[in-house]
Amino acid sequence: MPIETGSIWWIDLKGSNLPSEISKIRPCFVISKTERNKLSNFITVLPITSKTTNNPLHINLLINKTKSQIIPYLISTISKKRLHLKIHNNNEIISTQVFKSLSFLFFQS
Repeated sequence: MPIETGSIWWIDLKGSNLPSEISKIRPCFVISKTERNKLSNFITVLPITSKTTNNPLHINLLINKTKSQIIPYLISTISKKRLHLKIHNNNEIISTQVFKSLSFLFFQS
């Protein structure tokens, strides 16, 4: 099954012993390009949390009827072996919001 940009997967982020890092199985939004994902053993993702806040950089969405948020500043590059189950295909509206937020975070002053 192809791993597409903008798709959402359950991903195992366990393995970190640092308290400030997410270390459990959680949904993640794929930001690496579909073409790169076909050729590489790694993908780049953003974690999704159900603990919503008023942070303007977080992107709101529903996952299985649960209010959730994509956290764009917690970028991780992980092995494809950490993938569990695909939750959603690419949603253009959410993808646009994610890449606007990333642009603001990393490219605008």
